[in-house]
Amino acid sequence: MKQSVFPLGTRRDPNALSPGHEFPRLVYHATKESKMISSAREEAKLGPEWSRTYIHKDYPKAKYHRNGKTVTVKDADEEAALEGGWADTPAASDPSKGARPEESVHERSERRRAVVMPILTAKTWTPNKWVTKAGVSKNSVYEYLGGKRNLSLENRQALAEELGLKPEELPH
Repeated sequence: MKQSVFPLGTRRDPNALSPGHEFPRLVYHATKESKMISSAREEAKLGPEWSRTYIHKDYPKAKYHRNGKTVTVKDADEEAALEGGWADTPAASDPSKGARPEESVHERSERRRAVVMPILTAKTWTPNKWVTKAGVSKNSVYEYLGGKRNLSLENRQALAEELGLKPEELPH
């Protein structure tokens, strides 16, 4: 039989910072920062809106923009006031990870074509000639220009090279 490491008459309390002791401990509030308390008197003084049980808060929270900027919003009103391009995680806002959060297939296509088509026109190439020179599949280029596909690193490198661009200059 396994013997308890807690003194007789005490209960295991995962929120207590010291096993077998009630205090010090953290207490939580729905809208305020958590507090460290050292006694039952401190806890009573805080009032019933404070809890020994963790209370999740949506705010403050970090928001990440596709341009690399990060802000902390304090409440739902501040979050709602943000313009487009913001996400809850860095990966979701990173244009190199694929489609921009609020960008439609059509917008993505237009953005890509605005860079690629003038170069192809200047070279008197069609997209078909571009894929042949780069050695990639037709589908990858036509779906890329149509805003429906992201390029693999290898295809991005080959296609950018044929246009005289660096891979990062070819729109995501």
